[in-house]
Amino acid sequence: MQNTMDFVVIIGSAFISIAIFYSVLKQWEYGKNSIKYSLIFIFVSCSVSVAFHACKQSVFRAKVAEFQSAFKNNETLVCMYNNSKIHVHRTTFIYFPDLFSFVGKDNLKSINIPITDCNQHAVTHDSEIIND
Repeated sequence: MQNTMDFVVIIGSAFISIAIFYSVLKQWEYGKNSIKYSLIFIFVSCSVSVAFHACKQSVFRAKVAEFQSAFKNNETLVCMYNNSKIHVHRTTFIYFPDLFSFVGKDNLKSINIPITDCNQHAVTHDSEIIND
């Protein structure tokens, strides 16, 4: 739902800014057409770049929020670490939100997993978590 709202806001903002830019160009009577077309090209290129970056950030925030919520709700996350799957759970890892990463507890202290390396989560009913 958040991704959809972000996308609608980005597209709406792009259309409004293009409309304002177009109206300014219409008011600008003097000058060569090549300058106008160059400015239009630069403006559209910047708008597309900003929209692309905003979409990427929206997807990243949605993924982080999903896995943070799952971790807080005692779910087990399946993440990649050194080309192998590892199960991340609250009993064996600590989450640092400023770093977007999990750090192992006790005998797993050398393990540091970014939240972006996680690809799924599931509710576990076992009290023991097995790490691969």
